Amino acid sequence: MVLDDIKTVLTTAAVVNGDTWRCFIGFCPDTQDQVVSLHLTGGAPQNTHGGENASITFQVRVRTARKEYSACYTKWKAVLDALHDADLSAYGIRLIQAMAMAPLEFYDEKERPNMTANFTVLVDWL
Repeated sequence: MVLDDIKTVLTTAAVVNGDTWRCFIGFCPDTQDQVVSLHLTGGAPQNTHGGENASITFQVRVRTARKEYSACYTKWKAVLDALHDADLSAYGIRLIQAMAMAPLEFYDEKERPNMTANFTVLVDWL
């Protein structure tokens, strides 16, 4: 699954680790403040008639502790820098691009800042 590869890329780039910044796929635990989570989104149809590739979309969510807006933005920017236009051909990813160059942000019920980025990914289908 492409999200496993994205998690590996973020780990290799030292954006996430298993200690202070954990990364989850399809899940964002409420018990931790410093979290990066990856979620598949709607996607798009293939863009060739042969069906040899697929366009996938996903969202990255970054959350930090209450009143840690700057830390949240810094981590969000690190995610963007590690993924946007990166050479991920080793993972079968032809192109990865952020849909926006600024975060979508909100605060959760514990007043923790959350910032998201949506990406499109063109992957080898075969």
